[in-house]
Amino acid sequence: MADNILIDVGGDESIATDDVSGNHYQRIKLADGTANSSTPINSGSGVATNALRVVLATDVALPAGTNKLGGVDTDADSTPGSAVPATALFVAGTDGTNARGLATDASGNLQVDVLTLPALGAGTANIGDVDVLSLPGVEGTIDHGTADADAPVKVGGRARSALITPVDSDDRADFITDLFARMLVSHIPPEAQMWKSAAYATTQTGTALWTPTGGKRIAVTSLSIGLGLETAGDLILFYSDSGDTSYTAGSDQLLGFWHCAGPGSAPPAVKFSVPVFCTTADRILRVTTTNNLVVELAVYGYEF
Repeated sequence: MADNILIDVGGDESIATDDVSGNHYQRIKLADGTANSSTPINSGSGVATNALRVVLATDVALPAGTNKLGGVDTDADSTPGSAVPATALFVAGTDGTNARGLATDASGNLQVDVLTLPALGAGTANIGDVDVLSLPGVEGTIDHGTADADAPVKVGGRARSALITPVDSDDRADFITDLFARMLVSHIPPEAQMWKSAAYATTQTGTALWTPTGGKRIAVTSLSIGLGLETAGDLILFYSDSGDTSYTAGSDQLLGFWHCAGPGSAPPAVKFSVPVFCTTADRILRVTTTNNLVVELAVYGYEF
């Protein structure tokens, strides 16, 4: 059966209806309910002129638990490193007035600048693993060769009773003090000093006086020589390899050569302004004398 029926109003008149299983339901056109007004109600999703608008009731409480008020479809791609979709949800922060985007690095890690920290509790407080890139006011601010300014930074040294392991050229190194916190401006702390002594009354040929620890070199800082004055003779102190007992002038490293002229010669005491360093590791400090020279030696220094 077709929609609409005729009503006799003195003649046939078409009335808009909806035919549902032989029953007609009249179609009604909404009009403004204001008295003496017949302004039609428009469609247009509530935004057109004279559209019918609906105000949500405020006396209906949502049931307890999770409630879905609607669904939102966004075009999002969660693949790491993917481009930002045009219709994605954008999460932002605020500076107190305006919205501000949250920045990440190239790996997607959120970048955070800590402006203020809450007061830490009394005692030891662990704030986590922090990588400090720079600390304003801690690094030096006055270049080399410019006028001094600002308050100095107090520094400490590293107390040692023995020499530290050598570092490579241009490495950063510790300031070293002795065990009394005195900065070492000499070569060694007192505990590192070594000494060797020997007495001879017969001719010596490359006799070992000081054999260093394996891999070490000898540095002589001072020595004392006592000479018997009955006869004339020569005293030679030199460095040479193991098994090499003969002194070769101009080839072996010489520590000192002394000639005793006999009665009336004064025994020397020698203190070097800088240590005499053996140029090669494992070389031995040796003694050579002539003419059964009577000599007593005491040698001071260190190994390095």
